[in-house]
Amino acid sequence: MFVNNININVKEIGDGEHAFVFLHYWGGSSRTWNWIIDILNEKNNKYKFITFDHRGWGESDSSNKNYNISDLANDAQIIIESYKLKNYILVGHSMGGKIAQLLASR
Repeated sequence: MFVNNININVKEIGDGEHAFVFLHYWGGSSRTWNWIIDILNEKNNKYKFITFDHRGWGESDSSNKNYNISDLANDAQIIIESYKLKNYILVGHSMGGKIAQLLASR
């Protein structure tokens, strides 16, 4: 998916009305959440799970300029809007938690 002119690796699992959006830590990737998604999906498969590699990590491209938490939050917001999520929970670890806080404050 292209977000702010950067190819971002996004994974969608499930098709429930309610979604979890996972935001990984510095040095992590979308794979960070695989085992948690497997457990949650096994217990109750009525949710949608969105996970992605932030720009510069995992299988996502990096930008030619420096970027900060606000840029990563902007990317996440565009991804959330593109999936037309109405009911979702942000789950962030470390850097992902900072991104989730910034998104929640908006």
